[in-house]
Amino acid sequence: MTRKFEDSKAPWAPKIPVGWKAIRNKFLLIGSYSGGTPAATNPRFYNDEGIPFISIADMSNVDYVEKTEKHVTEAGMTDKNLQIVPRGSVIYSMYATVGHVAETKIDATISQAMIALYLSEKYDKAYYKYSLQAIRDYIFGSAEGTTQMNLNAQKVYEMFLLQPPIPEQQSIVSYLDQKCAAIDEAIAKHRQIIEKLEEYRSIQISSMATKGINPDSPLRVSGTDWYGKIPKNWEIKRFKYVAEVKSNLVDPKPYMALNQIGPDLIEKNSGRLVGSRTVEEAGVISGNHLFHAGQILYSKVRPALNKVVIAPFDGLCSADMYPIETSMDAEYLKYQMLSKPFAEQVRIIAMIRVKMPKINQDELGDVLCVVPPMGQQKEIASSITEMCNQIEAVISRHNEIIEKLEEYRKSIIYNAVTGKIDCREVV
Repeated sequence: MTRKFEDSKAPWAPKIPVGWKAIRNKFLLIGSYSGGTPAATNPRFYNDEGIPFISIADMSNVDYVEKTEKHVTEAGMTDKNLQIVPRGSVIYSMYATVGHVAETKIDATISQAMIALYLSEKYDKAYYKYSLQAIRDYIFGSAEGTTQMNLNAQKVYEMFLLQPPIPEQQSIVSYLDQKCAAIDEAIAKHRQIIEKLEEYRSIQISSMATKGINPDSPLRVSGTDWYGKIPKNWEIKRFKYVAEVKSNLVDPKPYMALNQIGPDLIEKNSGRLVGSRTVEEAGVISGNHLFHAGQILYSKVRPALNKVVIAPFDGLCSADMYPIETSMDAEYLKYQMLSKPFAEQVRIIAMIRVKMPKINQDELGDVLCVVPPMGQQKEIASSITEMCNQIEAVISRHNEIIEKLEEYRKSIIYNAVTGKIDCREVV
């Protein structure tokens, strides 16, 4: 039977099935709550046994929040007059990952970056969550901000959602649960392949950068457990004898048109730059290091993430990074800094600073590294780059497939939630 449609008040769904309603979100709710964040610098506000505290990071990539990184004490709850959000609540992101929706599986409190939506029992919760997913692209047009898109509670209340009869809401949920599960399974398989490729890349970088590319090279004992046996004509030196940190903190104001690099723009474990922005776009107001093309940029904060890159241009980098010059081949040294023996030394040093692991210049200078002859450095770097490019090409293909699957998932949800797919006939 052909379904009939009529005009709708919802701008994201201008036509809806006859008998459905477009209704503002606030009329579907029996209440809501947006939280706050106690000062992270006050040790009285957080501990490991307190009330789970949901931040954007805890909800960004999950459908259900079952654990949190931080826990708030009673003092922290009182400081921001926080409330408990009961398990089973829908939480909706208003900052950063705008429009992401999740459900709590624990009693918790939340930051101001999200809002807890307490749904009326007259509306199916699963259909409601699918509806919020369906309008995510649209609500970006309602979000505000330059460097970060934000919503506010009033805009969330005033959003139009669709209200089919309850039995049809349930039919839509049954259809989408089945379809999305199959899509999610396919996406998970491609992500597993990517993880294995990334792991293989890291293993190969470590092996080639610290043992060379000639399996027949005669070896000798290096004298350090970090590197074991190394090619006979290689040396062991401390980092400070082959490289130098070129700190050059400047006021960003005269450099607004230059590109700026922070740790967030460097892919972990690969040595790849994954984005670009100007100093102005990054909103930099405090001192940054002025760096030059060809220098190595290394993140001194959370160094276990292995964020190292060769600067492709002149620009500014975060004060959390070191610009480095070296007497070695820069590309080779980059790969050695990504290797497990080098990274493990750094990780152990940085563990001393539990709250924010980082490594200072003197500590970095004492890290041991291997030094092949210059000709071998260039040859090894070239071979590693070729290997990484081949792996990256395969990873890119899998990411393209994932992107298409995610777009297909979005279209399925949108078409079902708006009645373009009549789920009563396909369930």
